[in-house]
Amino acid sequence: MMSAVPNPPDTVMGTIEKKLSDALAPERLEVTPTYGDPQGAHVSIEVVSSAFEGMAVVKRHQAVYKVIWEELAVSLNVDSNYRFCSRGICFF
Repeated sequence: MMSAVPNPPDTVMGTIEKKLSDALAPERLEVTPTYGDPQGAHVSIEVVSSAFEGMAVVKRHQAVYKVIWEELAVSLNVDSNYRFCSRGICFF
């Protein structure tokens, strides 16, 4: 399941959604602005993907960061709150 309201594709958040969707085939993906930042420089990402099963926490982070590295290098800050479970849920 994707976000209830997908972000426009020409925004940072829309680009992140597309990249994560293509790379991780998530059952659930939600990319939302944090701290009231409509430009998407600060985001919260929720990803549920079977691709995370059996991965250590660090490897899950690396998998997401690898996909969105370009956005991280330019102008993005991912909210650092997270939790993981065996089903492959990660919150940033």
